[in-house]
Amino acid sequence: MVHTPESSQPTGAASWSIATRITVYAVAAACIMLMAVIAISHWQFAHGLSRDRLLYLADELAEMRAAVKELGSEAQEAIHAESAAHGFLPYFVRLLDEHGQLLATSPDMPDVLHDMAFPEPIAATEFLGSPVVAQAPDGRSFLILSAEAETPEAGKLWLLNIALDTTHDDVLLGNYRRILIVVSLMALVVFAVVAAWIARHSLQPLLTITRMAQRITAQRLDDRVAASGWPRDLAVLALAFDAMLDRLKDSVERLQQFSADLAHELRTPIQNLMLETDVTLTRARTPSEYQEALTHNLEELRRLAFMVDDLLFLARAESPRQGVDRQPVDARQALQKAWDFFDAAAEERGVSVAYQGSGTVQAEPQLLHRALTNLLSNALRYSPTGGTVTLAAETDNSGGCTIRVRDTGCGIAPEHLPRLFDRFYQVDPDRPRSVEGTGLGLPIVESIMGLHGGGMDVHSAPAKGSTFTLYFPGQDTTAQVPA
Repeated sequence: MVHTPESSQPTGAASWSIATRITVYAVAAACIMLMAVIAISHWQFAHGLSRDRLLYLADELAEMRAAVKELGSEAQEAIHAESAAHGFLPYFVRLLDEHGQLLATSPDMPDVLHDMAFPEPIAATEFLGSPVVAQAPDGRSFLILSAEAETPEAGKLWLLNIALDTTHDDVLLGNYRRILIVVSLMALVVFAVVAAWIARHSLQPLLTITRMAQRITAQRLDDRVAASGWPRDLAVLALAFDAMLDRLKDSVERLQQFSADLAHELRTPIQNLMLETDVTLTRARTPSEYQEALTHNLEELRRLAFMVDDLLFLARAESPRQGVDRQPVDARQALQKAWDFFDAAAEERGVSVAYQGSGTVQAEPQLLHRALTNLLSNALRYSPTGGTVTLAAETDNSGGCTIRVRDTGCGIAPEHLPRLFDRFYQVDPDRPRSVEGTGLGLPIVESIMGLHGGGMDVHSAPAKGSTFTLYFPGQDTTAQVPA
């Protein structure tokens, strides 16, 4: 199934911008907090009202009991007076004798209360008990209780029915609840607007980086974010972005230089082949002349073959899937085996070899051999007659191994050292390359060391020779290249 760009776009919440996500999450958190505040405030207000009503009811019950005990059946006046004195919080009292006959009642006691079933009375010794909330048919609510009351006659108990009208409290509580909700919603809207503005304002530097990234092309790699004056968190991002641009610019410049060098390196042997062939075909040649021309062409073709082989190796070495089969290899034997390829040429040029130290290196034998032959080829090429090539190996405490190739040649000027491992780079551009010299030897060595998790460096001075050092890590360690 082929996915179009439209079908691969994120949908739903995944497509939200960072500012939108921050706003939504902040509003959601604020909503949860406001709901908690509303719930706690409402509970505290309702609990306070309920507590005040119970205390008020307990106080009135105590007064009515005292009036009944003192006045008996003449408590009617006390009931009337008490009801009139507390008109702001209506409550109603009914006094019944032991036979259920009505003795006294509040003058304005609603008819609904006469028909209402009051709860079981509490004993005369109980303070309040548990009042019951009752809902009247007309919508009003009452807090009702029944209590026994002592009379002037010893051992004789009458019944008090007390009802407290809580309708006003319920309305007040409902209004308070609505006010809380409305104010909270308004605060939530204001908070959402402010949160959206803060989120967009805070993310403005990211938009700046985005616009700059959109302007970046292979021809415009000089722009920088400049992290000064940015928030601390985004300053790190700005520095990382600038560092990425530096690396990208360096890579592009190296690629352009590599392309130019590759074109130059390929053009030279191809032109030589064409020129040699054109000259040969200008007239009839003897078999020996044709053989000589073909021999020259074969040398150029071999140079091209070496170059293509080296480029293919570098391409494979840069693949992230490329791995090496590291094995314990005797460093001294590996150096001797590599030098055997150059022994005859060294003897012809009067260059001697010296071995120092020994050790075991964790490496793939073939890659190690290729790296050593590349270094020895350079060492022999630039060593003067009567010079010495020193090959040294040393094992460190971590199990790693260091291999050094030192020559007594002409050395390398300091300005060439930073680019010494660039592909096709020539210290002396006027010197013609040999068939073996493709300008890729040192880059290949560097790639081999990278495959092994190691490193390499070079120390050189004009007229004093050069020393190339290879650092191979141990079996379970990573190489640390000295500064």
